[in-house]
Amino acid sequence: MGGPLSPEYAVAFTLKANDVEAGEYASLSGQSPRLCRPYDGLPRACKPQIEWDCRENFSRTHVENLHSGMYSKMAKTRNAIKTESQKVKEFFGNLNSDQLKILDSSMAKIGSLYRSQVINYHCLAPTDGRCSNFSGNSPIIAYVYPSWRYPDVFLCPPFYRFPFDHGFDSQVGTLLHESSHFRPVQTEDVVYGVEDTRNLARSNSQRAIRNADSYQYFYESIRNW
Repeated sequence: MGGPLSPEYAVAFTLKANDVEAGEYASLSGQSPRLCRPYDGLPRACKPQIEWDCRENFSRTHVENLHSGMYSKMAKTRNAIKTESQKVKEFFGNLNSDQLKILDSSMAKIGSLYRSQVINYHCLAPTDGRCSNFSGNSPIIAYVYPSWRYPDVFLCPPFYRFPFDHGFDSQVGTLLHESSHFRPVQTEDVVYGVEDTRNLARSNSQRAIRNADSYQYFYESIRNW
């Protein structure tokens, strides 16, 4: 990857980048102009603004739809923590009452991110070196810098080919994975992939509730709305 920084957390799969041309930047709020208070407590102006030049099968409307539904999806996912005990066990392990509260609180905080913050979406082109995996073995799907002051999500070409919101490794699920890395939840990439996530749940539930893929695959396994 070019540049002085490497993504702190990223989703990588062995997929070939497609030929989608990509523009650079979009900032979405979905709310009327207001004063926002980020998690560091410092006020800033939030202005609904969209700058988007993704062409072909990744349009501005597509990104708006992806962003706008996240708050309600997280609310339904929180409810599933209470009603889908077997799925909780499958992806997080046998959680005690305190761990269940942490999981519920984390889902709530991820959801509130889509109400209280302007998230900057960067749509990167196939030729962009930032989408190269650090090991050089596979391309990056999406990545974030959790330590940055405001949330930015970088989307790479393989992301455009994912299903919108069905099956494992969907666009919505990937966005949930990446946004879980932001403050105040700050998950980590303990393991990647469905099977390794299930194995982690069986072996170490404490680490599972800190693992970004656990949140993604739990959501993707229970959504039926």
